Amino acid sequence: MATINDVAKMAGVGTTTVSRVINNSPLVSNETKQKVLAAINKLNYYPSNLARGLATYSTHTIGLIMDNTMDKVYANPFIYEVFRGIEKSVYEGGYNLLLLGKNTRQNGKLAVENVLHGKMVDGLILQNHLIVSNYLDNIEKYKLPIVAIGKLDKKYNISSVDIDNFNAGYICAQHLYEKGYKKIAFAGIDPNKIFANDRYIGYKKYIKEKGLIPIVPNESFSNVDSIICIDNIYAYKIMLKCKKLGKKIPNDIGIITFDNYPLAEYVEPPITNIETDLYEVGIQAGNEILRKLKDNSNDARSIKVPVSINIRSST
Repeated sequence: MATINDVAKMAGVGTTTVSRVINNSPLVSNETKQKVLAAINKLNYYPSNLARGLATYSTHTIGLIMDNTMDKVYANPFIYEVFRGIEKSVYEGGYNLLLLGKNTRQNGKLAVENVLHGKMVDGLILQNHLIVSNYLDNIEKYKLPIVAIGKLDKKYNISSVDIDNFNAGYICAQHLYEKGYKKIAFAGIDPNKIFANDRYIGYKKYIKEKGLIPIVPNESFSNVDSIICIDNIYAYKIMLKCKKLGKKIPNDIGIITFDNYPLAEYVEPPITNIETDLYEVGIQAGNEILRKLKDNSNDARSIKVPVSINIRSST
């Protein structure tokens, strides 16, 4: 197995220079850096994270805290897509990723606190609802950079990455209006879910801009000609009810939903949907924690991942 001395000898430099290249120091010229990197690749040298940590006071590890009290959290395809993006970003940035459960305990204490007390991570990524609960008190005292997945109030002064849910709702209403629908309803709103509320607010803004009024569909759907559904399951229920009522889609009622999973493209007719790129949310969350570590930054940024639309025959 190659050592740092082997790399230094092949590149014709000292071990300090090799260490500086590994840690991306600006004190090394580009020509020397390329010689060292070529030697590293040829010798298949893997630097020790422990040695790197001693040199830079860094563990080169990011902690990802998941709410393991949620039902089937690790099997949830939406959370999994975010996780995939975080993993890609963090590892490509030269860091390791440590997955931690919110309530996992170790020797009678929260495993998260043991990890933080032992200074085993340089920064944290966690879901926004953990931030707004008293759970933040358990980790904030360690004064590590934190990035939240999901929308946060500015009072927390913590960077967050979220889907642009406001624009998602706005685009839904715009699409239906441009297709000729004028009695556009929003169904399945949950004011306790920030993302759902933001989608509804975006919908209302466009509706009011066109001089229309927000609508909640009645039992017979007689007051609507189109419905924005909060998710795939809700959209499927609306479609079944349309069939029961003898309403034809999209002629009598247009239907649009958010996300593509699990049903939108497979039902008949396939449902027009707003595509939310959760993988990109993960990428951006990883990039943001890496930026904060690199710049030693305490600033809080609110990053919105844009959405797109898949137009299908339900509208």
